[in-house]
Amino acid sequence: MADFLETLYYLCTLLSKYATSFRMVKKSIKVILTGITIVIYLSCASKKDLPLTEIDNDFREEMLDTLYVTDDENQRDTLPKIYRASATMFYDLLHTKLDLRFDWEKQLVLGKATLTVAPYFYPIQTVRFDAVNFEINNVVLLPANIPLEYSYDGNYIDIKLGATYKKGEKINILIDYKAKPEESFKDSDEPIQSDKGLFFINPSGKDKNKPKQIWTQGETEFNKNWFPTFDKPNERCSQEMYITVEDNFKTLSNGKLISSIKNADGTRTDYWSQVSPHAPYLFMLAVGEFYEETEVWNQVPLHYFVEKGFKKSAKKIFNNTPEMLTFFTQKLNYPYPWDKYAQVVVRDFVSGAMENTGAVVFGEFVQKTDKELIDNDNDYIVAHELMHHWFGNLVTCEDWSNLTLNEGFANYAEYLWFEHKYGRERADYHRLTEMNGYFSQAYSTGAHPLVHYYYGNKDDMFDAHSYNKGGLVLHMLRNFIGDEAFFVSLNKYLMDNAFSAVEVDELRMAFEDVTGQDLSWFFNQWYLSSGHPTFDVKYIYSEDEKNLVIQVKQTQDSVTYLPVFQMPLNIATYYEGGKVEFHSFFMDKREQNFLITKLKTKPKTIIFDGNNDILGLINEEKSQEEYIEQYKTSPLFGDKVIALSNIVEKKEIMAELLKEKFYYLRAMGVESIPAENYESYISQLQDMVFFDPHSQVRASALQVMLTNGEEELVPLLKRIAESEQSYNVLGLALEGLSFYDVEAAEKYAESYKNDESSYLVNSLVTVFANTKKEKHLDFFHNRLQKVSMYQLFDFLKIIKTF
Repeated sequence: MADFLETLYYLCTLLSKYATSFRMVKKSIKVILTGITIVIYLSCASKKDLPLTEIDNDFREEMLDTLYVTDDENQRDTLPKIYRASATMFYDLLHTKLDLRFDWEKQLVLGKATLTVAPYFYPIQTVRFDAVNFEINNVVLLPANIPLEYSYDGNYIDIKLGATYKKGEKINILIDYKAKPEESFKDSDEPIQSDKGLFFINPSGKDKNKPKQIWTQGETEFNKNWFPTFDKPNERCSQEMYITVEDNFKTLSNGKLISSIKNADGTRTDYWSQVSPHAPYLFMLAVGEFYEETEVWNQVPLHYFVEKGFKKSAKKIFNNTPEMLTFFTQKLNYPYPWDKYAQVVVRDFVSGAMENTGAVVFGEFVQKTDKELIDNDNDYIVAHELMHHWFGNLVTCEDWSNLTLNEGFANYAEYLWFEHKYGRERADYHRLTEMNGYFSQAYSTGAHPLVHYYYGNKDDMFDAHSYNKGGLVLHMLRNFIGDEAFFVSLNKYLMDNAFSAVEVDELRMAFEDVTGQDLSWFFNQWYLSSGHPTFDVKYIYSEDEKNLVIQVKQTQDSVTYLPVFQMPLNIATYYEGGKVEFHSFFMDKREQNFLITKLKTKPKTIIFDGNNDILGLINEEKSQEEYIEQYKTSPLFGDKVIALSNIVEKKEIMAELLKEKFYYLRAMGVESIPAENYESYISQLQDMVFFDPHSQVRASALQVMLTNGEEELVPLLKRIAESEQSYNVLGLALEGLSFYDVEAAEKYAESYKNDESSYLVNSLVTVFANTKKEKHLDFFHNRLQKVSMYQLFDFLKIIKTF
């Protein structure tokens, strides 16, 4: 057993190293805010050296929407710079009708595609469709079934139409084909393929721990692997899809389910139709033995598809979907534009989630029990994918250079939702994680324009610029022009460009038409240029003149970034009793002084970014007293976090910090308790462990006690093991107990042996490994078959000590 585990651990180590250069990303940003991330360390080796368990639900690795990308920035920089133009439209694809069957054993798509096209402007005699690794049976012109001459090179079907067609004339072409998405990449040595377009999961059914499924992933241009199309984001068409499967399977596609007919051979054909046009990369289908739950919101059907083992939690997994629909439709003043809204969870998804029109696909990580949802709900990713149904699906970027017009808005939807549902502190907390993710990429692999016409590979656009920076820039724009103008402008943008493809100028013009302002300066520096500003700020107060001079210098690299960012400033001065005044300025020079006159008294503290909306680095010269005042007087989360990260001795504010309304600040306070003062906080920590309403604070308090306490904690740990609902806190207690009373820990862990939760598995493994009892080997083996790739390395690291 030990040799077997050694081998597995070695292979896992190699895999983890290999995975650093090949990732599924579209958004795979590890968001860790230095100095304020709260983690628990627990291990089977030593009380002070435990495996890392992240309890912070938002400083997490997010994988939203998808792709397979290399991290080799040096190689990327050596590529010649090529302008990435949007695809030329020789014809317009008006409608796609698909009739599909599947050969599970050979992993084939047996399809018939009827494509309706028309010349875009100039007359045409030929058409070319994207189609990768097909076998073409025949191509005919409808309705007369006239055979058409064609050539096929494995990537494109070039069809001679036999006549010249002019603008306005429709052409209907039927292609009978066999698609082989699996064979397209059979010779690849890459560990994971995310660009097959269509995926057969457990096609033989031999893996008893995994359901048989088929699902698709079209973004960026991968749907051409399972049906012929013009696979570009500036194309859009309506669709019909006939899906024939065994009768035990459910199907899902875009649009409405029009009919479901059982066939004589034991199969069933489901007919899906969507009249409103959308981009080919948004076409989808899913096949599987799903559990489906439904409800209705404003006459729009809502569908939740999960594995049958999660049927009790199906609605809670997507808990706030109806409220999100209400919120976004009201905020945008634009109705939900599609037939239905379905959300489906699939196995082995190559992404976090994908916003296929009316039928969003999620990876299995969102599939959680009620207890798992205590520690980590799915709000951020559900909000993200839902917002795409306006920004991305209704109005679509015309090329991948403009991807932020899809992803920046979807990311900002996360902020808007948190602000609406949980308050500004929660939203600003999310904003800091987004900003840190952007900075991390900008300083590690380099910055590029938000709208980037010279990218090396289209997959490179799915990064912390298109996502994080895109949302952060929208937040600045919102604060600059005001809430009302911002959302009226978004409505105009949607109304003017509905069901069409756009570039960033359309967005700019919508804002200009509403506000009456020329916003070229804003869009040029934030969308078409690289980087962000760095400010060095010094405050000089004159007691005699009652004046305040703010000296500001932009110090960002003037070669890589713009030497000067034009910045509207809203500087806050705070006074006794929390009174605040805001002072507006506009910075348009590298170095600039700003004067505030006729002050009644010296401010207790001054905050350069008074509204917490600037995307940039700010270095302020402040005393410890000023940072303490900043923490005490500013109501903004960002100001408090900055103050706390700069205050050396927190004793003066500790009582207030531990009673903060926002859970993350309370957790920061717990983590700030000095070891030498631990004894004086034991009673308060115990109360927090049992009674704090947020599991992250309970876990943080317990971690401090485990770090500083000894065997006297055993009764407390047993009480937690008997009553705690949060898996994060429970797992921590079980692991901690196993160091002092392994028999008791084993007893409690035994009661969770049949709990399939991935959140608890490594804690159970730790406890059983600490017992050194061979009877637990079967548990290790059983869970090894089910553990996710994300947990495998830590899992093997723990049982390697057995």
